[in-house]
Amino acid sequence: MSKIINGGRSLTVGGIKLDTLTAYKPSWTKEYGKSFTAWDGRLIQPLKGVRFSLAVTAYGLSLSDINSLKRCAAKDTVLLSCTEYNGEVIITGISPEIKSSNFYGTYYSISLELTAAALDTSDSGSL
Repeated sequence: MSKIINGGRSLTVGGIKLDTLTAYKPSWTKEYGKSFTAWDGRLIQPLKGVRFSLAVTAYGLSLSDINSLKRCAAKDTVLLSCTEYNGEVIITGISPEIKSSNFYGTYYSISLELTAAALDTSDSGSL
């Protein structure tokens, strides 16, 4: 798959560069604190912050890349660097690899779900 098709996007997960992506879905989710009832009877839900998450499928990986990603998944947090987010993430999901072959050789694809380890509590308007 050409890097032009995926919009030239690439990311680095735990030092492993993924630059041939077949799926890329970033999102920001609001997280709220414990709700309470105000003096006038309204239900108040204070915003704690927003959390970044990313679902991605990478294609054309070597077996050593796959094994490195699996080792990263065993760690508490890994460093993610992409257009929308740079920071520590937790690998919350990793699919079994899919093995493919053609006359160029054998390659693998894998899907990852990544979630930011910390909430963004800044008022920078990341959403």
